[in-house]
Amino acid sequence: MTTSQCKSCGEELQGPYCHACGQKRLEKTDKSIRHIFGEVIHSFLFVENKFYRSLKLLLSKPAEMPRAYIGGATNKYLKPVQFFFIANLVYFIYPVFATFNTSFNTQLNGLPHSSITKPQVISYLQEKEIDFEEYQDLYNRSSTQISKTIVILIVPMFALVFQLLNLRQKQLYFADHLTMSFYLLTFFLLFMVQLIPAVIMLFYKQLLGFEFGEFEVEVVYSSIMSLSIVWYVYMIFKGVTGQKRIYIFLKALLVAACLFPIIQLYRLLLLLVTMSWLEIFRI
Repeated sequence: MTTSQCKSCGEELQGPYCHACGQKRLEKTDKSIRHIFGEVIHSFLFVENKFYRSLKLLLSKPAEMPRAYIGGATNKYLKPVQFFFIANLVYFIYPVFATFNTSFNTQLNGLPHSSITKPQVISYLQEKEIDFEEYQDLYNRSSTQISKTIVILIVPMFALVFQLLNLRQKQLYFADHLTMSFYLLTFFLLFMVQLIPAVIMLFYKQLLGFEFGEFEVEVVYSSIMSLSIVWYVYMIFKGVTGQKRIYIFLKALLVAACLFPIIQLYRLLLLLVTMSWLEIFRI
């Protein structure tokens, strides 16, 4: 069953692997159950080891993975998009804290855009003769799932901020800032959205004997989130750009300051996407 020609690209084989595309030479042993089972085990352990190694670095050395990926070492760790989707899957299945979801009531009454969007939404519901309470229930149920899907929209928002802050870094392209942004959002989803809120609520409930109200959760969580962004962006920029520390620190502060408008823009997009979804599939 051995062959002197690559089955993938047609090049002549000069060894066990094709020099042009990397395809392995087909042997009789490749068809055995033992070989197939071995490949399954190897693939699982390979991905698992990569995941745990990447997860460790995500927290302990934030700059290591983006610096390596931007520098060309694309197979050393989990790729930024791959890592992000794993984190997003965890958030999708079990969101400890629904940071990226916003209720219909909050959309209409508690956000900067509410004064503009509320009259238009009310007018839309009246024109369509839709019951407000019924629509609110449908919106909240749909928004819960949609918010977990479109959270990726935050990635290019942060990447644009990174790009503007690093305009003088001519060696960095927008794709490089997307890479940094993917790792930032991965850290966000795994630690700031999943782990930290659970630790905060567990600490206050078990050790201090009381549960947080919504306002207390928002204040404590927002404070920790802002400080974490400053630290994480500082570490990434320090490792990738190599600028003076004071410049990097000021940039990290500016990124943290952009968190609020980015989240508000995302919430507005969430309102528009969810209402469009209901318009297409319900009405």
